[in-house]
Amino acid sequence: MLCDSVTLAPSGQLVWSEASRSSVLCRNVKDITVDPRSDVSHRQYVYVLVARSPRVSAGVQPGSSVSLKKCDSVEIYQQYSGERVFHMTFHPSLTFSQLRLMGSEVNRTLLLLTDSGRVYTVPMNETQLNRPRSFTVQLTLREINHSLPDLPVKQIHTSYSSALYITGDSSVYLETHSAGVHRHLFGTSQGFSSNNGRTPMLLPLPYKVVMCSLGLTHLCLLDESGRVFMQGSNNHGQLGTGDKIDRQEPTQVALSLTPVDVCCGLNHSLALLRGETGEKEVQGCGCGRGGRLPGWSQGSPVFVRLSVKAPRSTRALCSSKYYLYLLCCYDIEEPLMFRTPPPGAESEKEAAEREGLQRCLSQLRGCGHLQDQLATLRQAVQSHMTLSSAQKDFLEEALSTMQQGSSSTIQT
Repeated sequence: MLCDSVTLAPSGQLVWSEASRSSVLCRNVKDITVDPRSDVSHRQYVYVLVARSPRVSAGVQPGSSVSLKKCDSVEIYQQYSGERVFHMTFHPSLTFSQLRLMGSEVNRTLLLLTDSGRVYTVPMNETQLNRPRSFTVQLTLREINHSLPDLPVKQIHTSYSSALYITGDSSVYLETHSAGVHRHLFGTSQGFSSNNGRTPMLLPLPYKVVMCSLGLTHLCLLDESGRVFMQGSNNHGQLGTGDKIDRQEPTQVALSLTPVDVCCGLNHSLALLRGETGEKEVQGCGCGRGGRLPGWSQGSPVFVRLSVKAPRSTRALCSSKYYLYLLCCYDIEEPLMFRTPPPGAESEKEAAEREGLQRCLSQLRGCGHLQDQLATLRQAVQSHMTLSSAQKDFLEEALSTMQQGSSSTIQT
């Protein structure tokens, strides 16, 4: 756990410095999570998923052949002191890969994803964590596994009152627990009911999703080719579409570089991007108040480069209401997240067009004068290029202007 230090500047403003001290919460960690809300004041506790070695019982001699399997446990630590206040241990047959939180402190929902792709729910009340006691918790299988029993879940992402699941076939399912959140994400309250609020809805995206970020009122999806899709509320331009129109379904957004990670903040979005030579930069869009978009306090409806120096080893980012965090590390065994999409099958019409353009290109190379080259290019535009009428008119006018200019030069 890294701890920041704060000083008071002469102007009276609080100045935060880099993490100046650290402490070890625990080891053999598989995953961690905190309150998903953007206001860090809600993040009183850190939930840690740990693989623990079982204690040797009194009847087992050290060095005996009795096999002792590791048990997964969830341990809860106070955010600021690092003190462990609660832990629960599971049977060795039940192993987990991910945990996430939903809801408020008094009505907390802990989601646990097993290695086999099943999602379990554990109800929690954080206001009672300071009272030492022992009790048995009840694991409840999530609705998505009841609705899709043969489809394992690969990733879970949560917001305050919604959860998103990426399944084994890279499809995306979203469940909302609030009519307001449902309206922000889908543009309508139709389809939401307090009775079936936990029924997951399939998002219509024909590509395989590999990464996601879920905010309170908007979300971001990345497919296997590195394409970015946004959906939800866009009142601050947080979808990066260039306008402030809400999107009711995933809408592709153009980025200038290859994405590495994305984060949906309070009313802004961030993207960690990688250049061709491995350099990293952070871009963002949406509301810029409170330093959410460094260098762009006025905000932006499109993704713009922020005044953030990201080391080449940066691999992840996240954001709260007033802070931006970068995780820097390097794992040589980590597989590539994205791949170049395979070329689509060329139709007969496209093949004929390509062949005709190749012939025109050969003729153009054989022309000895600029006038002949322009005439050959005009023929290619008129006969062999699939263009809209506006594009054809523009190119013909441009070629005519160039021919007239070249004729004047030759006569002079």
